[in-house]
Amino acid sequence: MWKPIATTDLRQLILRTTGVTATDAQLGRLSPGFWTRKGRPFRFAARTARLGRSLVMMSSQSGLRIRGREAHSSGTVHLGFLLEGVCDFGPSSGGGGSIGRGQAYVVHDWTSYNLTALESTRGLSIRVPEARLRERGVDLSAHRYRADVRLSLATPLRDFGMAIADAAWAPDPATAIVAERVVEDLVIGLFQEASGRAMDSDELRLGLRRRALTHIQERHRDTALSPQTVALALGVSLRSLQRAFQGSDSTISGTIADRRSETASMLLSATGASAMMIDELARRSGFSSAFELRAAFRARHGMLPGEYRAAVRAGTFLATADAAPTSGATAGATDTGAAIAGPPAPESSS
Repeated sequence: MWKPIATTDLRQLILRTTGVTATDAQLGRLSPGFWTRKGRPFRFAARTARLGRSLVMMSSQSGLRIRGREAHSSGTVHLGFLLEGVCDFGPSSGGGGSIGRGQAYVVHDWTSYNLTALESTRGLSIRVPEARLRERGVDLSAHRYRADVRLSLATPLRDFGMAIADAAWAPDPATAIVAERVVEDLVIGLFQEASGRAMDSDELRLGLRRRALTHIQERHRDTALSPQTVALALGVSLRSLQRAFQGSDSTISGTIADRRSETASMLLSATGASAMMIDELARRSGFSSAFELRAAFRARHGMLPGEYRAAVRAGTFLATADAAPTSGATAGATDTGAAIAGPPAPESSS
């Protein structure tokens, strides 16, 4: 069913994909790893764009089998998108699977990977120096061979790569430098996002959630605080942070709103803030407007800030930072430091 690729075809394949003419000695080492279908001619066509140290290639090939060998290791990370066809791909030790149209794979060392395509395939290959990725903090050991095309940067990277590999693309040197950086940034961003998705451990998610809660508690009075800025401060993707909150009683946005509502309830209960206008109270609590404060406060406490302040100062409710006001309590300090103050002060609006 399979036969070794002819030396002349293999030499041409290497030239088209790497720009290097292989020596006879190199072909001798490589040839045992490349096979084609018996009884069928081997066909390979490619368009290649070199971007400094990176390379983008669009190729089509007939049925092909590659068996990982030491000679294939080149210090280059291959990120491939299968545009047409289907192939079996995975570690030579087992555990691989089928990759179909629209799916992607990652290889940073061909020594332990096998690929088999019974019929013709067409694909996009993006190659970036492994050393460059490591310099920029990518932990390649954490990445699996199958790339997740649901990641937010997968489609932009594929589309940009296809545009670069198009025969009509003829950049000047300055444009090529910009394109190289864009490709590199997209690849790194994709790996970083994948690292966040790989956080499957409950312990890791719990640890991240605790860090986020601490950050929110410390920074919730900042009106610029948002789920995005929390993720940025913690050095993770927003999706990783969202997954860390899955299974908890709240979302990131809900937690931020709750902390701000708690602060607002404490200010409404404080004697020194009896004359504070709602707009000022909203700002000091971290809300961007009085409208946002009223909406969050009603959702948490079931009443508007003005109603809450009037009830607390009349001694009708006991204000705490962790729960809605509870009727029938006597005046005094709570465990969180909130207290019942004297008579209600007028409020311009609520």
